[in-house]
Amino acid sequence: MPSNYDLTHKKILITGATGLIGGAVARRLLADGHAVRVLARDPARAGDLPRLGAEVVRGDILDLASLRVAVAGCPIVIHCAGAINLFEDAQVYRRINAEGSNNICQAALEAGVERVVYTSTLFVHGVAPATGVNETFPMKPCGDPYVDTKIEGEQIAQKWGAKGLPVVVVRPGEVYGPRDNTWTVTPFNLFKRNLMTYADSGRGLIQPIYIDDLVEGYLAALEKGQVGEAYLLLNAEPVEIRHFFGYYARMLGKKWTPSGPKVVGMTGAALFEKLAKLTGKPPIFTRAQVMFTTVRVSYSGKKAADQLGFVPKTTLEAGMRQTEAWLRSEGYLK
Repeated sequence: MPSNYDLTHKKILITGATGLIGGAVARRLLADGHAVRVLARDPARAGDLPRLGAEVVRGDILDLASLRVAVAGCPIVIHCAGAINLFEDAQVYRRINAEGSNNICQAALEAGVERVVYTSTLFVHGVAPATGVNETFPMKPCGDPYVDTKIEGEQIAQKWGAKGLPVVVVRPGEVYGPRDNTWTVTPFNLFKRNLMTYADSGRGLIQPIYIDDLVEGYLAALEKGQVGEAYLLLNAEPVEIRHFFGYYARMLGKKWTPSGPKVVGMTGAALFEKLAKLTGKPPIFTRAQVMFTTVRVSYSGKKAADQLGFVPKTTLEAGMRQTEAWLRSEGYLK
């Protein structure tokens, strides 16, 4: 096992720090006393990061010139920027997840960066039923623009790795907790508005990871990850979606959640997507969301445990208690 990568006196550039994961990683690194620079299209959206000590530089991952400026003097890059809205135009996904990844990798290699932590997703392994999926399983496009462009982005990072860029890839599971929208605020609000319906009786499997645990995984990948390798960062035990979302239902005192066949969910989602295009408002839910929450697939976190020493510590029950406290503090839950 190679010795740990030394972060001492090294400035760290973080892309996507105005989002959930990048922001959480930035706050942790700042709390640990590291010098952090964050890239932001709009510095006003950097929130509390400047107050905490982050240097904010204006830039865009689609603007190579701005990335060259941002990466100068930063031996470390943590790339968290990406398109995750499940109703973006396919070309938006490709520009951000693929072309943007190419730009940050090019700028990093030109600058002689010592280490890049690249954010992918567990969904690159596909959305077909499987058991014990690990990092050796092939990446499988599925026709969804988010998944397919994340695959393309990771392949681009690997190509730059072959040119000499020291890349470590992380593939997070479903992230929840304070400040999260996708797996926290959005489903919570669907329950709150009496709009939540389970497809396939909520039997789909997920391996949710609490945001603080995921941050630990990023730091482990940064310090201990082997260049050229990828690591799944997720809780060891899969849970059914009805069990996970059931916490939100109980927070709101909901005793029953409607359910229907997957085909009905996909049909309804298609209608909501068409309506969204007419109104300009986001759909209540999308076909991608139905797909992601109905597949029964489980993953292995053994590689991260063995090579990084990373095992998430927060149980789902404990994570949901902290999430509930945050929802109350932010006014989502009275």
